[in-house]
Amino acid sequence: MKEFFKYGSRWLRSDFHLHTKADKEAFRGWDDNNFFNISFVQKLNNEKIRVGAITNHNKFAQKEYKTLMQQARKQEICLLPGVELSVGEGNGIHTLIVFHPEPWLSQHDDFINRFLDEAYPNSPRQDRENNNARASWNFNQLLDKLQEHKISKRDSFVILAHVDQPNGFCKELNAGRQKELVKNPLFREFVLGIQKCTSHQSRENINNWFDSHVPAFVQGSDNKDIDSIGKCRGENGKRLKSYIKIGDFSYHAVKYALMDQQRNTEAEKKPGAQNAYITSLALQTKKDAPLAGQQMFFNSSMNNLIGIRGSGKSTILELVRYALNKKFDQSAKDTDYKEQLVEHALGSGGKIILNLQDKHGTPYRIERVLGEKPVIFRDHDVRLPQFSVDESLLSVLYFGQKDLSEVGSTGFSQTLMEKFFGAQVGPIREKIAYKSKQVLQILDQQKNLKSDTERKQDYLEEKNVLKEKLRIFKEKQVDKKLNRQVQFKKDRVKINEMIDSAKAFQKDLFDFVDNYKNIFTDYLEYQSQENDDVFIKVKKTLTEINNKLEIIIGLAEAVTPDLDSLKSFLNNIDTKIEQLQNEFAEIKRSIDQPELNPDDYIQSSSRMSILENKLTEIEKIEKKYKSLKNSLDLSLDELNELWHSEYQTLQKSVDQLNAKTHSIKVELEYKGDKKNFKEFLSSIIKGSNVTNKNIESIIQNYNDCIAIYKDIVSNESKLEDLLTDSQLHKFKDAFMQNLRDLLVYQVPNLYILKYRGKNIAEHSLGQRASALIVFLLTRQENDLIIIDQPEDDIDNQSIYQDVIRELNALKDKTQFIFATHNPNIPVLGECEQLFCCQYENEKINIKAGSIDRPDIQQSVIEIMEGGREAFEQRKRKYSEWKH
Repeated sequence: MKEFFKYGSRWLRSDFHLHTKADKEAFRGWDDNNFFNISFVQKLNNEKIRVGAITNHNKFAQKEYKTLMQQARKQEICLLPGVELSVGEGNGIHTLIVFHPEPWLSQHDDFINRFLDEAYPNSPRQDRENNNARASWNFNQLLDKLQEHKISKRDSFVILAHVDQPNGFCKELNAGRQKELVKNPLFREFVLGIQKCTSHQSRENINNWFDSHVPAFVQGSDNKDIDSIGKCRGENGKRLKSYIKIGDFSYHAVKYALMDQQRNTEAEKKPGAQNAYITSLALQTKKDAPLAGQQMFFNSSMNNLIGIRGSGKSTILELVRYALNKKFDQSAKDTDYKEQLVEHALGSGGKIILNLQDKHGTPYRIERVLGEKPVIFRDHDVRLPQFSVDESLLSVLYFGQKDLSEVGSTGFSQTLMEKFFGAQVGPIREKIAYKSKQVLQILDQQKNLKSDTERKQDYLEEKNVLKEKLRIFKEKQVDKKLNRQVQFKKDRVKINEMIDSAKAFQKDLFDFVDNYKNIFTDYLEYQSQENDDVFIKVKKTLTEINNKLEIIIGLAEAVTPDLDSLKSFLNNIDTKIEQLQNEFAEIKRSIDQPELNPDDYIQSSSRMSILENKLTEIEKIEKKYKSLKNSLDLSLDELNELWHSEYQTLQKSVDQLNAKTHSIKVELEYKGDKKNFKEFLSSIIKGSNVTNKNIESIIQNYNDCIAIYKDIVSNESKLEDLLTDSQLHKFKDAFMQNLRDLLVYQVPNLYILKYRGKNIAEHSLGQRASALIVFLLTRQENDLIIIDQPEDDIDNQSIYQDVIRELNALKDKTQFIFATHNPNIPVLGECEQLFCCQYENEKINIKAGSIDRPDIQQSVIEIMEGGREAFEQRKRKYSEWKH
């Protein structure tokens, strides 16, 4: 039946109160000619009852039990031997006793019937079985007798039957007697279940009297025929059933499930995983690869990899990380070594195949060849292009070997908090990125405009020189004779400007259409599933918009003839100039001023026209530059507001997280990471002779680079009080030259983790790591947590007191995959799936199974306790030390 438990422990429906046809008092209406054993087991299977106990009244039919047990095994059902004993108190207290089958039923002995014979020393079997006779023992005597058998290696446990009904424990005994019995240590040891507890008062009493060792509340059919098998009582409109979590069909697995409140429950339906989780891992590699041919099946709850150092545990964890394409954090340790583990395990061309299931039960498959990107499939064969495993599909926290040693460092805290809260501020960060892009665009526009305005002074100086030259020509009245030729040149320059503007206008029209045409074309292809009638009208309107775009295209194309006309006018002027060449030459010859060159006047006049045009353009640019300056100031203010909005959203998440835990808290400081700010600013203004002390003063006086920029461009700068004149000049130059980097740099918010009111960095490494794991668990927002050897940084006491309790409380909400050497984690954590790893002959061999399985338990002893002899020695010494 190992295949049944290939994923480890499972929640299975149980029924500890089953009667058979051998019970003449309880079971009626059966024709012995029918195949009872087949019908009985088939009914169990139909009701999905996988664990049951045969508990006939004061009777045990060994032959019938063995026949039913063999038939049940074929249907993957575990049946345990038991009896419903009428204990001799009150009117007879019906008590279900479940026996360990092997020692109680050996090949030659039937200790169960011997036990019943002792309970009824003066009653023939037929009388006690058919008349529901009371046993000669009271409760304490029964428990003493069970203890005697236990000492003889014949174990058993007790379930109190239908406690609030006639012959029930709570119904027949007064509260004083009940409380007296509960004080008996043997009562607490043997009584593991309370069946059909319907009274609120009874349940409250049991919870109070048993304190932290409350028995499991269970259901049972107490069937009178086959049809009533699986019948369950109702409560608040729900039909309650019993479920236990086991990983092996064995007496001990069932017993320990009843002893652990996390592994038994009453519910309307079988408990299921609330989280997304990994289901299996397989490799396609060369035959000589370490994990060739291995396939691993993961439980949705706790999975532990155990083995001596070098047995391959870390390799398996790193393969899971690699398949999920989980990147290393900046604070991660030994990343090269971890990558090498993956390369060695897969080899050239090796492929890892990881199956997972999302919160809704949809299966996904990830395939990744070494060195290539992961390929993801949904529902087995639907390939998802451009898709990755994100927080919505599987929320993962990963800590490789030695990574927890960084707990408490600023970088670690920042990275960890980003894992927690990054998804919360995704939309705001998109706005921040867009606004940052706008700032950069404005800066680029300013830069381009500035390069034009920087020549203004040169143009003015050149204009003044030309003006002086032309004044001489004017005084000599030469300008009047050459005025016509100058005007022709001036007209030619102006028409050229008109042609350039018309070309730009046409290009802008074409660009405008290109920007929108594809958008509306895509809209027209959209198909509505629910509002087709509306979208018929929508598409008609979009077609009209497209038609208007065509009109704009027509307008743009209509500019071409206009351009041709302008060019023809220019040609016309050129023709006139050519026709007037002789006239212009005659005018030049007629000027009787040897010291004046007529060509110089014409060239100077032409250049003067060009300069005046350029200076006019620069005036426009200066106005535009001023407008851009206002736009930049506004965009910077908006960017700052977005940064603060991000902080406020993060703070709300931090407050919610802090409300879940008392021992560890998170504080968030807005733009508080001054260390990062200092390092960034230092890298930008390197070489400006500004000292570390100066930079320290600057970051203490300014929250960010935007504040520094606004100060620099103001009339009075505080920097004058912080820097010398020489430093200030160089600092400003360096700062203004790097505005693109500086103005969009966001000073990180600072996360401070506090454990028991003190900064986590001030605690010991073990305390820090322990606090972090508790913090991760209480957060309860991750589907999967992977940690490689958490005990490296945590002492055993912290693991038990702080970690194990949280693990057990959270297992059905989060999947854990731990590689560990510490036995407390798999044993006290009731591990649902254990992988025992062994490296031998260049191969990693894996044996998998629940902590319930005896062979797995032996592996735990061998690997984690140093073998049975070492385990027994420690056990003996601990027993002595207790005294």
